[in-house]
Amino acid sequence: MLGEQLQAIFPGGFLHVVSTANGALAAANQHPFDVVLLDLHLADIDGLDTADKLRARHNALCPAIVLLSGHESEGLMHQCERRGFGCAAKTSLSIVSLAKTVENALARRVASLWPGVRVS
Repeated sequence: MLGEQLQAIFPGGFLHVVSTANGALAAANQHPFDVVLLDLHLADIDGLDTADKLRARHNALCPAIVLLSGHESEGLMHQCERRGFGCAAKTSLSIVSLAKTVENALARRVASLWPGVRVS
């Protein structure tokens, strides 16, 4: 359902859904994603560890990563930020709020790759 809602907000975008950390890592190796939505609580590995692995494998070309969690823990969100993930969103956010979070993550990625370029 989340994927369908995001596809409606970002028409023409490529959406690839996986259910495991290993699936996410493999997909990121096969496709040049602009953004990865990653659940913090994956079945096979911690989502933060997966995000760290994505960043280590792709360095400066790492896609923007939006970490999702159903937990309301402020500490968890701060932990994500301390580890260098510019945004973290709760899965309870509205689809419009999540879309804005994705847009902000993409804008930060563009700014990190091309300083001085503004995304509107």
